[in-house]
Amino acid sequence: MKFFDKLKNVFNSKETKEMINKVKESSEVFIKETTEKVEQKTKETISVIQEKKKEYDEKKNTPLEETKEEFKEKVSEVVEDVKEELEEAKEKVSEVIEDITEKTEELIEEVKEELEEAKEKVVEVVEEVKEKFESDTKENIDSILLEDSNLPAGAVKALKAEGYKTLEEVKAKTDEELSKIKGVGKVALEKLRN
Repeated sequence: MKFFDKLKNVFNSKETKEMINKVKESSEVFIKETTEKVEQKTKETISVIQEKKKEYDEKKNTPLEETKEEFKEKVSEVVEDVKEELEEAKEKVSEVIEDITEKTEELIEEVKEELEEAKEKVVEVVEEVKEKFESDTKENIDSILLEDSNLPAGAVKALKAEGYKTLEEVKAKTDEELSKIKGVGKVALEKLRN
């Protein structure tokens, strides 16, 4: 599988989508729960204040400082509750981030392994192509007709007169055999062997 296809599959994978949905749902649940708790505490505090005001209005004896202290206590409770909720949410988000980090590291390792395998395959293919090219080139050179070779014209004429048609046929003979043919000299033999 190609690297970019693999990367695309990871981002479109069920696990990745599930992690994203988990973070989204956790965030939504946390915001909803925290909002509800703050609203509830605020209602409770307002209710206490209204009761105290009602008592104060009825009795006109209740000192204002007592009502203020109760209000402060309720506000402090709400603040503490919100802090606790935030801490819980922070822990949940940390867990999700750790999970995502772990999955990402696993994915990176998988991609590294696949890239290494791909590299090895590319090297194998290049070697095969190189061997095939060298083999084909040798076969093509050997099958060249004498008249298409770079041998001197006199040598070509002499070799053809002896019944040779391709370089391959001529190369199969020894220098000693070829030098016995009139018209095949040192120059022709050097070109033939090179």
